[in-house]
Amino acid sequence: MKQINEHIIYKTLNEMIMEQEEQELADANEQDEPDSIFSAAEKKFLGKFDTYASKHLGVIYSLTDIGIREFIARSGAQLECTPGLIFQLLRDKIIKIVPSGGYGTNTDYTIELQLTLADIKGFGTEKPESGAAAGGTGTPADTAPLPDAGGTPPPPLEGPPMESVVNFKDIINESTKIAKRIVLERKKKNNLRT
Repeated sequence: MKQINEHIIYKTLNEMIMEQEEQELADANEQDEPDSIFSAAEKKFLGKFDTYASKHLGVIYSLTDIGIREFIARSGAQLECTPGLIFQLLRDKIIKIVPSGGYGTNTDYTIELQLTLADIKGFGTEKPESGAAAGGTGTPADTAPLPDAGGTPPPPLEGPPMESVVNFKDIINESTKIAKRIVLERKKKNNLRT
């Protein structure tokens, strides 16, 4: 490795270490309430549940170490969480990682708060962003606006319904018909050429 590259790497790493040490000192100097069982970092993370008034937060695509690292890289700064913090809260059974679609499906996972929202009331200091970005990485059900109790109902949907269920047998049969048609067309073209 060239000396200039080594210098840049060492300088960048030293700056990162200094910033981390300064942050740790600032966190250590923060005075926690004497009767609080949560550290300042835990309060910041749990405050996100209070801010968004939801017991579910984030989307984790896989429960492997790579999936957790990807979640931290994607949402860690926004949710103010680190791997150590998530591990500590999981071990203390304050949060739990559950399938986001329920236990019947296991494609995506989310962080579920095991406490009531009343237990963390006041931890969240900022207001959530409006629209789809509310909750940052929340599921659509968490970020959807609540309907008005006495408001007007939503307009009716136009056109036929878009959802449908297709049987694999139907797909295979259709694919077979298309393949036969293509083979017959090619045979006809080859017969015409000769």
